Amino acid sequence: MFMSQSTRISLIRHGHVHNPDLLIYGRLPGFGLSALGQQQARAAAEFLRDKPLGAFFSSPLLRARQTAAIVRAYHDGVPFHIAEPINEVDFFFEGQPMRDMAARNWDLYTGVPEGYEQPGDVVARVRQFLARVRANYAGQTIALVSHGDVIAFTTLWTFG
Repeated sequence: MFMSQSTRISLIRHGHVHNPDLLIYGRLPGFGLSALGQQQARAAAEFLRDKPLGAFFSSPLLRARQTAAIVRAYHDGVPFHIAEPINEVDFFFEGQPMRDMAARNWDLYTGVPEGYEQPGDVVARVRQFLARVRANYAGQTIALVSHGDVIAFTTLWTFG
């Protein structure tokens, strides 16, 4: 009898970001966690505390790596990997004031120049990555620290 081993993947959004100038930070460097973000990461760590994890993956951006470090403190010896495929969306409005995005009703994707990611592009890169994770960590629980839109698009794809 053949039984497949499912892989449980916990998607964690990085904690709240220190952003005093209220910019769309996207992939810009140097945007780390605020005190609230650190508290949120500790809450995620507490939630996952007793879960046996096969591996951690994090976006390469500072806020995600900081979140991952806080969560990983509860899981000594679990392999940790930086994963470009779960990086923030590459979008046009980096560095723009958030008030400008609010005026666009937070639509970061309509009417942007070619060369920037659209939701389908994000889903494609994450799907390929998740296929590798599922193959390499069959039957295990994996934690991924990523970004809001990446997680939202992945969740929407997952649920059809």
